[in-house]
Amino acid sequence: MDYIEVVKAVRRFSDIPISIEASPSEDISFIDLAIDAGVNAFSINLEIWDEKLRKLFCPLKSRITKKEYLSSWKRIYHV
Repeated sequence: MDYIEVVKAVRRFSDIPISIEASPSEDISFIDLAIDAGVNAFSINLEIWDEKLRKLFCPLKSRITKKEYLSSWKRIYHV
């Protein structure tokens, strides 16, 4: 079951605040789907800005480009 399905299931019986922590994706339509399903907040963390340090300390997550992070943040915050 993915995030969206979990949110929809919770929304069937509760209006509690729901926050999602996720890595960004090239397809930022996920954000719109999550909002439509009832998500109230997002947490998308870029732990380290420096590329060399990102590759050293977050080797898998460093594959996500800064552009993907920035696009996701812009969509969430309507910047």
